[in-house]
Amino acid sequence: MTHTITQSTAQPLAKIALITAAGLIMTFVAFAFMQYLIKPQENYAPTVQPDFTIEVAQEKKIKQITTISRLPPPPMVNKAPPKLMPVSDAPEIDTTQIIPLIKISPQMSDKEGLTSLKLDNQASPIVRMAPKYPQSAARDGIEGWVQIGFSISKTGRVINPTILASEPKRIFDAAALKAIKKWKYKAKIEQGHAIEQHGLNIQLDFSLDNSN
Repeated sequence: MTHTITQSTAQPLAKIALITAAGLIMTFVAFAFMQYLIKPQENYAPTVQPDFTIEVAQEKKIKQITTISRLPPPPMVNKAPPKLMPVSDAPEIDTTQIIPLIKISPQMSDKEGLTSLKLDNQASPIVRMAPKYPQSAARDGIEGWVQIGFSISKTGRVINPTILASEPKRIFDAAALKAIKKWKYKAKIEQGHAIEQHGLNIQLDFSLDNSN
């Protein structure tokens, strides 16, 4: 009986001791946790910055007004006349290229295909233009002649002039043709009507007059 009573008494005591120890541990843990929560607030207390305002005084811009006065126009300056080149400084003229003046007198001989100019109803020249002497031929002292065949229209105008012969060849041809195209003839009249004339020819001689 005594042994049974001792065991039943010891079990409640052990439970009380265990509960007390657990309570102490939880109390310690809770206290430590509270200390942990309180410590950061003490170490990192917010800093209070002073409340003040800095005023910066701005300088007022001063507008500067500049008065510009119009200057009078500059006086007129008369330009000096250009200096004339002295006669001694003038460039010399090369006279070696100047062609001497030659008196040209083309001769015209009447070798027309008409029996004569004595009949009134025959064609007779009214206007004759002397041919212009070619400059190259005059410079080289070349002389020659040109035979031209032509017809006369009803109005007396020279038509269809052609070169029949010339000496030297082609030197005076153009000048002779140009001249005879300006000639004017009196038209031939038959039975009261003007008719064309064909088969006429004339020789123009080109010669230089060197008498001077």
